Amino acid sequence: MIPFFKISTKNYDPISHEDNYLYIQYDQINSFIERNFIAKYANILAKPNLRSDEVSWLTAQEGPFKRISELSQDDKVQSLKIYWEFKEQVNIKINELQEAKDKDKNNWAFILENVFNEDYNIIFTDKTNIVILWGWKFRNKEENFIPIEDIVTSVQKSHSKPIIKKEPKKDSDGDNKKEPKKIPKVEPKSKSKKPKKNPWWILIINSLWWFIKKFWWLLLIIFLVIVLSKLLRTCDRDPSNYNSPFDSHTEEYFNHNDEYYNDKGDNYILIDDKEIIEGKPIPIDNPDDIIIDNEENDYEQIIPDRINIALKRKNKDKTILQFIEEFVKIYPKHEILFYRKEAKLLQIKVPEKQRVQLKKEIKDRFKNLGYDLLIWDEVIFNTNNYDNYNDPVFNNSVRRWHFDAIGAEKAWEITKGSNDIIIAIIDDGFDLKHEDFSKDYFKPWNVYTQDSSVYANNDTSHGTHVAGLALADQNNRKGTSGIAPNCRFMPIQIGNGEIGFTSISIIEGILYAINNKANVINLSIAKYFPNNIHQLTNEEQNYLRNTISLDEAEFWSELFQMADEENVSIVLAAGNQNILTGIDAMARSEYSFNVASIDFRHNKSDFSNHSNIYTVVSAPGGSSSGKGVYSCFAKNNYGFLPGTSMAAPIVSGAIGLIKSLKPDISNKEIKKLFQKTGQKIDTNIGPLLQIDKALLYLKSNQDTSELSVNNKTQKRINELRNEINTLLNECPECN
Repeated sequence: MIPFFKISTKNYDPISHEDNYLYIQYDQINSFIERNFIAKYANILAKPNLRSDEVSWLTAQEGPFKRISELSQDDKVQSLKIYWEFKEQVNIKINELQEAKDKDKNNWAFILENVFNEDYNIIFTDKTNIVILWGWKFRNKEENFIPIEDIVTSVQKSHSKPIIKKEPKKDSDGDNKKEPKKIPKVEPKSKSKKPKKNPWWILIINSLWWFIKKFWWLLLIIFLVIVLSKLLRTCDRDPSNYNSPFDSHTEEYFNHNDEYYNDKGDNYILIDDKEIIEGKPIPIDNPDDIIIDNEENDYEQIIPDRINIALKRKNKDKTILQFIEEFVKIYPKHEILFYRKEAKLLQIKVPEKQRVQLKKEIKDRFKNLGYDLLIWDEVIFNTNNYDNYNDPVFNNSVRRWHFDAIGAEKAWEITKGSNDIIIAIIDDGFDLKHEDFSKDYFKPWNVYTQDSSVYANNDTSHGTHVAGLALADQNNRKGTSGIAPNCRFMPIQIGNGEIGFTSISIIEGILYAINNKANVINLSIAKYFPNNIHQLTNEEQNYLRNTISLDEAEFWSELFQMADEENVSIVLAAGNQNILTGIDAMARSEYSFNVASIDFRHNKSDFSNHSNIYTVVSAPGGSSSGKGVYSCFAKNNYGFLPGTSMAAPIVSGAIGLIKSLKPDISNKEIKKLFQKTGQKIDTNIGPLLQIDKALLYLKSNQDTSELSVNNKTQKRINELRNEINTLLNECPECN
């Protein structure tokens, strides 16, 4: 791609969605545009490359490109016409996605709204095509606005046909050739003849625009007079004689004397035929409803569509039921969720985007009516777990869910890892200057440069996230923690941000780790197959697994066997296409740990590859429509990512803890330990890792002979599995 512009981001806030910055998701967004819009818009977004506080913008289109503010007015209008034509298509798509009953599509609607928000876009053009700068709040709406007169002019031009004067052809001697038909002479128009009138709607728009430009000050004065008159009427109003516009319909809402009792003896009130039982809170069913309150800089966990209202104790002459009566008159659309007479307390449901504004508005409005109110958000409190840890992740139940799911806190009471155990992370790149990686790195390596120059940028942030899950520092008052914070970290870079990873670079990384005494090797990588593979039945997928890439599969198995003989644990991400594990030849070896993924509710992740034979264990990875797993991003950032790529390093960290407690334990014994202590949640994937139970078992049982797969029972199980696979291959339809 061709770089064409640089801009400082010091004065602009990046746009985020679900704790992820949109500019990091350029490839996914660009791919979505290519799939959903015509080819002419395929390269409309510039690619951002952030370094420090400066963004370099790249495009696949040839230039030169100029910012539209540098163009003449006519050229600017032509370029903006292209932009707004595309915006019209985007808005149609947004409406379509918003109407769908699908959270993923609703998320895409939000992303498109913010990526192509005219206030957040800077437009460049070569007078034929446009390229858009995006991802930050540039506050650039005025530059991207087309005045109405320019729209009108543009429309007029598009409706007029140019008159082309044709010259008569000449022969070789210079004389005019005779035409078979005489061209009629066009007489000039008579001066008395009236020109063609513009359409009526253009005349109306022109008139309105002229009036607004000429008398804007008069309109402003009228508006201010109306606002001031309303304010003065409110101030002069006697609260005791206040008449709401809804007074004539009070009975339709609520009367403070209308409190009832149900069969259980509970007090309740009726509002719009809905019972609100006194003292009965509304539970929180979906953890995704919890957000961090960044809008008011409180940084608390809150439910953003609820606020609590209480009458101060000095309001002795007023009851909460009287307040509810007044409230439903003024705010009939806001649902009452909870009330308590004794505490003079009320909870209401509000639109999320109006929460902050309504808290102030309600307090001010009811102060004029004689009420002194306390108003605050519905804040989330947590049990005081993780008391011994000061990393901010542990103060947030959504961010720490992967620790809770595997029993990390109890496991750390036994061990947090040993400096003698080395965990190698093989991935695209690493930010070794990240605040949560203060430990000494053990022999970092870049397979391409053949030296220790390991780095990360916007295109190589995956490795930093993966490494943070396994090995981030603990108790440093920074972002998060790894599963094995006291083990040593060997970063091995096999990517440069341009393409994926080649098999040779992966092999080179594995051999480097083995030869340099790594105890655990994490590979959060997998092959991706065309989407039409989902059309294959399980039998057809199983046939592929047993017939394709046989030589490659045998090579990986031999390489992993070599690692196993050195007692090195190879941990693989199962993959994110919801297909059978093992279609990827790398995942067929009995010497590796293939890790599937579970979501927030401890179900198999909707994207996770699966197999009851090839996936040994599962760990938190999130879902495609909800939260992922929280960890480090480059440049001291943090955020969520979903995937089996996140589940794998959690298992790698767990194996690091196991080997810290028992260094000579074999890989076969670790697999049996996972089976014995894990939580069975889905027959299609391995059990959910329970590292606390695994470590407790090892601590309580010095003799681990029963974990050996060489005992007769386990041998027989393996033999039966092999027989079942053989029969399935011979008779696919019998499955």
